Amino acid sequence: MDGWGPETCAVAQQPFCDDIPTDFGYDLATLEEHGIYGERAAMIRNGLYAISTKLLDGVHGGQTGVSVLRDGRMLGGGAVLYHFGSYHCSGGKWQGEVTSQEHTPTIDVRPFAGYIASMGFTGTYTDEGAEFEATALVGKRSIRLKTVFRLLIAD
Repeated sequence: MDGWGPETCAVAQQPFCDDIPTDFGYDLATLEEHGIYGERAAMIRNGLYAISTKLLDGVHGGQTGVSVLRDGRMLGGGAVLYHFGSYHCSGGKWQGEVTSQEHTPTIDVRPFAGYIASMGFTGTYTDEGAEFEATALVGKRSIRLKTVFRLLIAD
């Protein structure tokens, strides 16, 4: 292919990507040049994000760290856990799946200690950041959490 079409689009699930040349990037001015306006043009910005996760429903715990969001992929971590996943987005809403696992086992009693936790998520985003809520399956236990992403460096 010559760089056009859904095969090379960061969010190939979105039908409006067929008209966007990938070598221009996804800034709003470029999208508008190709007839794509408003909410349809707004995508999660590629870049490095500070993240903060808080466990919900009275479960003690949380984590801070960093995450790189790039072209539908998510990679990052903090002092104890790392995560990887994928997402798609459109019109200020995003959804995807993420897996989290310890990179450094600890003696602390933490809800995620010793487990690989996988979760689907849905949330919202703006030009400065994003957030989502999810339910993680941790062993035989379900844990709800909220994660906030704050853009540090866009690329």
